[in-house]
Amino acid sequence: MPACEDCNQQGSKDAEYFRLCLAMNPFTKDAPSVVSLKPTIQQSLQRPQATGFLTALLTSLKPDGDDFQLTVDMGRIHLVVRRIVQCLYLHETGTSLPVQTHESRVLSIESLGRMEADRPQKLRDDIITPLMQEPINLYADNQFAYWVTHTNVPFVSAWALLFYGRLPFIGFTGKKVKDPE
Repeated sequence: MPACEDCNQQGSKDAEYFRLCLAMNPFTKDAPSVVSLKPTIQQSLQRPQATGFLTALLTSLKPDGDDFQLTVDMGRIHLVVRRIVQCLYLHETGTSLPVQTHESRVLSIESLGRMEADRPQKLRDDIITPLMQEPINLYADNQFAYWVTHTNVPFVSAWALLFYGRLPFIGFTGKKVKDPE
């Protein structure tokens, strides 16, 4: 799905990191479309401009038995998924999210694990189950799917995103939340 030029340029390094993490993620690494990406990823890591990226990648690998595990910067992953939600919002509504007053937020499996005990069930009951009743939007031969529901409040929506049929995220758009001072 095409994205606006600003989104593409702003997040290209994070998007490359996201693609690499998908290729190494235990849930997605064996998906046929991810396997087919691996030669492209290897080529991109061999470019002279990728030296810093490759060094950072190698330092984030930790031994895990007979294998290695990548320590993932979830902040970078969330930035990419937040941009995807913003671009999808534009695609769905024809209107850009007014980033001065509104934002997108993302939850991953890791985020849910850090919530208070009753919150994931409430999120599932109040947000995820209703989202799954919405029509599915499939792209790139089922490599990416999303569900969306828009509220009556302008710029407020909820999203379920699924990468390669195996890696879920929940996204929201709404008024910016002030950080506690």
